[in-house]
Amino acid sequence: MKQFAVEVRGREDEVQLVVSDAGAGFDVQEAKRNRGLGLVSIWERVHLVQGRFTVESERGRGTRIVAAIPVQAVNNGFSRRNGI
Repeated sequence: MKQFAVEVRGREDEVQLVVSDAGAGFDVQEAKRNRGLGLVSIWERVHLVQGRFTVESERGRGTRIVAAIPVQAVNNGFSRRNGI
């Protein structure tokens, strides 16, 4: 897949990063069971700042990943101090 979309949305209470594509997709439950470093690493970083992280994907239909970080964490500079 050579096309994807990246959106950064500012809301009153959070900043959202949305990455999506219309590619091959994958089985999210299988990925969770196998605990690959990519998704686990992202989840850990988002969790550190009390954020939300969701992955929606279906074989043959693409993937949508959303990371939402509370504005309070961004304003406190937490992400800069912790390399996130």
